Amino acid sequence: MLKRGVKAVWKSCWPLLVWGLVAFSGCNRRVSNPETPLPPSDRIDVPTFGQPNTLEVATWNIETFPMLGGQTVEDVVEIMLDLKVDIYALEEITDASAFRNIYQNLPHHSGRLANFQSGGNLRTGVIYDTTVVELVSDSVLFDNDYDFPRPAYRAYFRLKSRPQLNFSLYVLHLKAFGDPESEGRRRRAVQKLKAFLDTDAGHGGDPDVILAGDWNDELTDPPAHNIFLPFLSDSLNYCVLTDSLARQGNEFSFIKSPFSFLDHLIASRSFKNQVRGWVVDVLEIDQAFNAYLAEVSDHRPVAVRFNLP
Repeated sequence: MLKRGVKAVWKSCWPLLVWGLVAFSGCNRRVSNPETPLPPSDRIDVPTFGQPNTLEVATWNIETFPMLGGQTVEDVVEIMLDLKVDIYALEEITDASAFRNIYQNLPHHSGRLANFQSGGNLRTGVIYDTTVVELVSDSVLFDNDYDFPRPAYRAYFRLKSRPQLNFSLYVLHLKAFGDPESEGRRRRAVQKLKAFLDTDAGHGGDPDVILAGDWNDELTDPPAHNIFLPFLSDSLNYCVLTDSLARQGNEFSFIKSPFSFLDHLIASRSFKNQVRGWVVDVLEIDQAFNAYLAEVSDHRPVAVRFNLP
């Protein structure tokens, strides 16, 4: 993070001081209208995750976005500019105009919010680099289903550099809290989703699938409480990309007490077999940006980078 200051100057240098103060205030102005173009900013400097000739997908719960209005919008834009991830699966969007303002301030990007009837004001959606992928279609699944407090959102993408590689990205935000009823809702939701995917593939649907989201649960739970078993036990057809990372025991995506690994990525074997390896990571933005928890989110993004053939 850059720190700026104004030193005392001689009276003869007063015009330069005035100019400097104007520039300072312009670069740090916070917009009140979330659809106003954002000023340039250099408050945040996080490591780049995206690389040339790869495909990156990140899941990111941006806590009740925008937490602090225009300030949070500006922070998210700057973080995305640094990360250079191709597709973001986003959760907890509460303001559609602020959501639009993210991709309107990113070069060659677009976005789409899920259009569902249930789910309250916590929306899911995607923001993506239009030079890398094309959004072909989207839909909502399990709307008005008690086990899905936020319906599943399906975005069907075509990779522009390899038009034969089309895939569905499912954005999830499952029931929160650790009580038995909430855990039961998550378990039934995962079972329903897995059954839908199996049926869809069996009826000729595209088997290339990525599941991304805030699952509100741990992959390392014992079998009696592990909601991921339908996917973990079907290694022939699915690869839980975050499994080995979660089992290291020192990675967390939720960064308030109790620290937890709740945000996960799963890919179908069909999709995984079309790429040449992958790297998954928790992007610890809060370690580089001290105001992250106060201004942006209590979740870190979790991202995967696929090496393309």
